[in-house]
Amino acid sequence: MKNSEKILVGGLVLVIVGWTMGARLIGLVTGSGAQFAARKQSLMRDLATLRKLNRWKDQSLAAPESGSAHRAEEQYRNWIWTLAEEVGGFKELNVAPGSRGGGRRGRGMVPVQVQLTGLASFGDVQRFLFRFYQADLLHKVVSLRMKSKSQNNDPQLEVTLVAEGLSLPFASDTMDKRDTLFPQTRLVSDSDEESVDVANAFGFPVKEAFRVRVGDQYLDVESSEKVTDDKDSAVRWTFAPDSTVSSIDADAIAELVPVAESMKTVVPRDYKLVNPFALYEANLIVSGRKSIEVGQAFALKARVDGVRPGIRTTFEFGKHPEGMTIKTVQNEDGQYEGLIDWQTEADQESGSASLEVFAKIEGRSSRLTGSPASLRWNAKRVVVARNERPRMGSLGSFSVVAGSPVEFTASATDPEDGTLAFALASGAPRGASIDASSGKFRWVPQSPGEFRVTVEVSDSGTPRAKDSQSVTIKVALDSAQFTVLTASVVRDGQPQAWLFDRLKNQRLVLTPKTRFRYGDVEAEVVSIGERAVVFRVGKNDLELALGDSIQKLKAIATEAETPEKSAAEKPAA
Repeated sequence: MKNSEKILVGGLVLVIVGWTMGARLIGLVTGSGAQFAARKQSLMRDLATLRKLNRWKDQSLAAPESGSAHRAEEQYRNWIWTLAEEVGGFKELNVAPGSRGGGRRGRGMVPVQVQLTGLASFGDVQRFLFRFYQADLLHKVVSLRMKSKSQNNDPQLEVTLVAEGLSLPFASDTMDKRDTLFPQTRLVSDSDEESVDVANAFGFPVKEAFRVRVGDQYLDVESSEKVTDDKDSAVRWTFAPDSTVSSIDADAIAELVPVAESMKTVVPRDYKLVNPFALYEANLIVSGRKSIEVGQAFALKARVDGVRPGIRTTFEFGKHPEGMTIKTVQNEDGQYEGLIDWQTEADQESGSASLEVFAKIEGRSSRLTGSPASLRWNAKRVVVARNERPRMGSLGSFSVVAGSPVEFTASATDPEDGTLAFALASGAPRGASIDASSGKFRWVPQSPGEFRVTVEVSDSGTPRAKDSQSVTIKVALDSAQFTVLTASVVRDGQPQAWLFDRLKNQRLVLTPKTRFRYGDVEAEVVSIGERAVVFRVGKNDLELALGDSIQKLKAIATEAETPEKSAAEKPAA
């Protein structure tokens, strides 16, 4: 075969091989790219699922235990009940466990249902539903039925609502450590417009702002810090500047409100509950303080009750004082109000005026008229400074033996730095006294018992103000007074002294170098004679004669003071 023919045959072979194998190579390359894209898309879906599961972990009710969701049901039921009662204002309320959706269980997930029944208005239901869906939970309203026997104005509705939450097996374990659905704490002080102190903040955010519910109030907390001068680890919450805080008393319960991401920018007025069949009877009301002192401002509010929700209303004056203004606004509940303002001058004379307000309701040709309000401004009253009562320190309690003096000094402070005088309240024991100026108390009790003495302190203000503290004094008999040396004997070559306690009806046997304590006496036996025993009390040697009580211990007489002892009176060896 010629070279040219060989080249031609070789080229033909390459073409055939390329034609048969090329399609496979191209498919392999393009197929790998498609597989990579599919794998990447699958991983992205898995990552999104993990993120969602991580969110669900904190949105779930308490995890089921051995397939049972009793804890989740109890927490969810109590939360629904409190929300309907304190926020919704439902009457004749009952929240009972419902079906747990047994047919829809799967992979450890347990649906938890509760059924609510009660009486409420449209507005009550609106407030409840808004706060219900605002909570960051895996829950929903399964069914809602409202029945009314009247069509007039805003009637009471018979409400039946079924709510359902999910209990997931991987739920946050923090719910298992508390009895409530969300963390709660107790207020330890009355609130002001800026802050409030709470008992603790376990479960509440530390470094970020959060929202709490106290009764029907929802408050935004800007910061949280420990109260430095409190021994019980109290925490001070500072409210956000735009929070409107009504007075809250100590011991009220504050509950954390986790807000769902989709509800963070939503306000109640974004929702309207309209009953198209109701017959409304509008009524114009002007509320607020209508009598003030000169120099203060009137801040009144006009509103229309009994108007269809969502209908625009504007307000204007009829007869009114010169300089008074009115401004129509829409509050957070979506209701229209007329804000009335008038600043009086500090030097103007007392006076009165009549105020007329009209309301223009969308869809009505005539204005709505209310009863004229009577306004009055009076001369400023002279404020008399109030005399604050003095504060007395705690006195504690005392335990003494009869015949021993009880002494202490009472102390007190006065906010106005007035002159203080101390005295004993009625019922003080006989013989007790207290110095009026220094507060020094003294009493020598003679008989046993428990006595309560009340010390009072009063200031020099007008009228006089006083404070008091009580002290408990427990008086017992001196056992040393009733413990007598009854015998001095020798047993097995060792001297013994016998003491008899008449109060306890028992005998105490002492030997040399024995240490003992009776009543206020702590001593060591030095020597035992036939008619006396020598004790060492502190650094002093004292003698107790046969037949005497321990209370009669006395110094040992020198040889110059006593006659020479006979051999029979010398201490036993």
